[in-house]
Amino acid sequence: MKLKNPKKDIKSKKNEKTTVSLEESVESVTKENNQIQHLMAGSNKLIKIKRKLKPVTDYTTTEATTTREPTTEIPFDPVYEGTTVPHTTLTPSTTNISAIGYVTIEHIPLSTSTLTEIDNVEEEETVSLTSERNVMKERFPPRRFPEVQRALGLGQLGRISQGGFPYWLLNLVPDIKLRTNDTRYFEYAEEYLNQLLTRVKPLLRGNGGPIVMVQVENEYGSFHACDKDYMTKLKNTIQNHVGTNALLYTTDGSYRQALRCGPVSGAYATIDFGTSSNVTQNFNLMREFEPKGPLVNSEFYPGWLSHWEEPFERVETLKITKMLDEMLSLGASVNMYMFYGGTNFAFSSGANIFENYTPDLTSYDYDAPLSEAGDLTAKYHEIKKIISKYLPIPDIPIPIASKGNYGTVTMRPILNLFDPQARTLFGTVSVQAKEPPTFEALNLPNWLVLYEANLPTTETNEDQATLSAVPKDRVLIYLDGRFSGTFSRTHKAMNVALKVDGAKEVKLLVENQGRVNFGDIDVEDFKIKNYSFAIDYENDQFLLDGKPFRYVSGSFHYFRTPRQHWRDILRKMRAGGLNAVSTYVEWSMHEPEFDQWVWNGDADIVEFIKIAQEEDLEAFLIGYYLESRISNCAPKMNVGYVFYAERFLNEILRRTKPLLRGNGGPIIMVQVENEYGSFYACDDQYKSKMYEIFHRHVKNDAVLFTTDGSARSMLKCGSIPGVYATIDFGNGANVPFNYKIMREFSPKGPLVNSEYYPGWLTHWGESFQRVNSHNVAKTLDEMLAYNVSVNIYMYYGGTNFAFTSGANINENYWPQLTSYDYDAPLTEAGDPTPKYFELRDVIAKHIPLPNLKTPAVAPKRGYGVVTMTSKVDLFSKAGRNTFGTVRAEFSKPPTFESLGQNSYLVLYEADLPLIEKPENVTLVAVTKDRALVYLNNNLAGVLNRMDKTYSLPLSAKNARDIKILVENMGHVNFGSIDVEDFKGIFDVKLNGSPIASWKVTGFKLASVIDSDLGVKETSGQTGHLHNGPQFLEGHFVIDGELFDTYLNTQGWGKGVAYINGFNLGRYWPSLGPQVTLYVPATYLKKGKNSLVLLEQDYVPQSRSVEFQTKAILDYQ
Repeated sequence: MKLKNPKKDIKSKKNEKTTVSLEESVESVTKENNQIQHLMAGSNKLIKIKRKLKPVTDYTTTEATTTREPTTEIPFDPVYEGTTVPHTTLTPSTTNISAIGYVTIEHIPLSTSTLTEIDNVEEEETVSLTSERNVMKERFPPRRFPEVQRALGLGQLGRISQGGFPYWLLNLVPDIKLRTNDTRYFEYAEEYLNQLLTRVKPLLRGNGGPIVMVQVENEYGSFHACDKDYMTKLKNTIQNHVGTNALLYTTDGSYRQALRCGPVSGAYATIDFGTSSNVTQNFNLMREFEPKGPLVNSEFYPGWLSHWEEPFERVETLKITKMLDEMLSLGASVNMYMFYGGTNFAFSSGANIFENYTPDLTSYDYDAPLSEAGDLTAKYHEIKKIISKYLPIPDIPIPIASKGNYGTVTMRPILNLFDPQARTLFGTVSVQAKEPPTFEALNLPNWLVLYEANLPTTETNEDQATLSAVPKDRVLIYLDGRFSGTFSRTHKAMNVALKVDGAKEVKLLVENQGRVNFGDIDVEDFKIKNYSFAIDYENDQFLLDGKPFRYVSGSFHYFRTPRQHWRDILRKMRAGGLNAVSTYVEWSMHEPEFDQWVWNGDADIVEFIKIAQEEDLEAFLIGYYLESRISNCAPKMNVGYVFYAERFLNEILRRTKPLLRGNGGPIIMVQVENEYGSFYACDDQYKSKMYEIFHRHVKNDAVLFTTDGSARSMLKCGSIPGVYATIDFGNGANVPFNYKIMREFSPKGPLVNSEYYPGWLTHWGESFQRVNSHNVAKTLDEMLAYNVSVNIYMYYGGTNFAFTSGANINENYWPQLTSYDYDAPLTEAGDPTPKYFELRDVIAKHIPLPNLKTPAVAPKRGYGVVTMTSKVDLFSKAGRNTFGTVRAEFSKPPTFESLGQNSYLVLYEADLPLIEKPENVTLVAVTKDRALVYLNNNLAGVLNRMDKTYSLPLSAKNARDIKILVENMGHVNFGSIDVEDFKGIFDVKLNGSPIASWKVTGFKLASVIDSDLGVKETSGQTGHLHNGPQFLEGHFVIDGELFDTYLNTQGWGKGVAYINGFNLGRYWPSLGPQVTLYVPATYLKKGKNSLVLLEQDYVPQSRSVEFQTKAILDYQ
């Protein structure tokens, strides 16, 4: 049934029983197909049920009676917003549920048919057609009502239930696509606009009225659809009424992604932001989309909304006035949202959802300049002072509104809601169903529905049972009329233990606390899902939201640069022509110790992906195994390993699920395994388990894929059934031959190079790896000509800060540099290189470049020479007490792992036995990875895995003890070995005899600050450090702006540097090729800065280092 006007097509009479065929209400669904997407009883989880609807002869909606006899049974009906009905299971289970709906407005029972209620709702003026998702409250603020004298908008979020969107529309058109060119949606939207704009037309400025601006759409750029046809059609509809009598405009958040989708030709594009934003930066962004015209902040927030169970939101007046002053000084026009908030009377308050469902308060005070009662606040007067600097203030006397104190009112109970009289007075719907129908299926807009069921008898007569449900939103549980517990969507309380105690009946009183109007919501709640990423096998291409798509992506690992740099680098990637970003997920960063999760700061991968989306980039999520030169990142092939891996994958995939493309996010592809075909195991059982884990979370909301080298043996072991198999290779490869191999494993579908190498990594002791830009561009051009989708690995490499650098092994062990510059298009500091521009030119031949400013090299600052002072020797009492973490005795040297020592240094000490001919002895030890050997506290030699130095001739004359300081140089992440790369010393023998007893000390050196070195205890040696490693400290002062810089360690031996406590990583200029360490400005501060070095080998006589403007990565 196609409804053009609910008021005309749906007829009902108040206070009369009405009988309507259910077939009529679901006709549009049954005509299309027999697959109903049903939100099971209000669950967030979409359940697909393949079955035909049973024909129903009639569906009677009656006033509730005291006997509550249902007139007929209703089938399992499609659910739309899925607001408040729990899918209920009871152990023992319930059967045959009765439902009674209550609607109360100003204590007047609405004892009419539900269809009459729809008729009434159509007359209300709080209609909004919006459903924002995946947004942050500062960037994507709420909506309540349009500006009465200045603007009229179709969309509103403003904490009105369901954004003001009429609930009946979701019922009448089950598969409606909101805010799109869907004709069924637009019919209703257009009729509403025609009604509204006809009424306000005399009030437009061109007709002598006060309305100067009319909003076409509200933050449409934050919506998933990005339907330009819809926006044009909407603008034309409004233009037909407004003409030139007012200015048409749009409002969007102050970020590029929103401004690419939100504006429409013929309407002025404006932005909105609050006090935590940068005014100049925001208006510069606006200028990219509106080069000329007034600067406008259409929603500047002087306060914020509040939810139940959280502190009332306050925004500091000084911040508001300071930013308002700044905007007005630039000549900007500003609308303050809200200047007066008011009240969400009746059941009009909505809800937000981010991690939790949070219903909004009844008060919409908003901490606005005018209070909820309309009274002037201190904020009002301060704002008025600022405005008076720029505009004349009218002299209008404002009386102080008095308030009445009417004293205490004692309430007395007069009626129980469950009593027959209450059901008669307030009950509106009484039905019987096999499954709990939703509010929407019952055509109830708000508040309460009572579900009742008889409890089955059990043979065991158990007194204890668990009631489970997915509540939307709050549910009171009663057994035989006795209150027994609560379900809560806010608190995610979905299981309640009950003492049945012979109870015969269960009642569930469900409260709709407000439909979601804003937040990280799964829009399946609204049945408007129309975005996807999939493979079109027939045409060998990807489909993004149903349209052909080819990506040119770049790898950028969020954990290799401070989060403050994420947006800048992502924007440069987009400016270089890329339309996607690929990132690995570093397990060890997110779970550094078992069950200790880290998801904030530089580990906030969710924020990283959201920023990527804001910068107009799709995203690839690479699984937990990083063959990306991160220390210790390989899988261990056993049941115990899979158990822990699954824990981690469940955690990361749960967090990123809302960001999958099928849920409106930017993640279009998720990698199940990375170059597994190069791994020795080739374990089909393991691969099947990985597929099961990933598919369980991702389903069809993104494409699952694997990556392997372009060789049959690798693809044979690396491919996984049900997962799209892709390949990787570098420049100069035979492109047609490689894709011929790929076609043997992926016969149909798009051609892909998941890792195309524009550079390469470098190890200590070898020349810095450079790859010719012209050759990289040439092969890229060839692939793009074949319509290949390409990910450039790495597009930005970054830094292996602290001890995160890994190692490779073939014949020898090769630890990687601290710098992960990779000779990538963007340098370690994020600066564009000639390679960047050459690749951009190639990309421009195949896909359009965005209209973004060409990035330039960011300025650096040389802070000069810093003289270091020797402070503490590592082996001293102060050194051991301050930094020693593990002190124990063992019969043989334990591994780092058995000590719980994640990285860097462990000291093994032993008393030497009596030795015949001590002048000529040989120490033998398998060393992982580098060991400084001391006899009687004097350096005797070095054991080194890199050159396989595992034996050391010694003179042990007069030696009483031996110290072996072992350094973990990085766990193996790729190579021809079992990656179980345990660290330490093994099989230690002196002249063929093992040393029996060891004292072991591990050192905690992840972060060191100058205050850790308070007690001076050092030999103060320079030159070769014969008595062990030494801590040195230095200071320098920064007076002006902070800039990136490079720490030059030339002349020093080997060690680790800490700037203001942050671990910059290893330096090793005596071996090279890296001499400088990159120092991001983020880790500097104005005023006094501290530098600490832990030097292991050699201190130059000058004891000085220098902060300079240039990197030295290829010193010979």
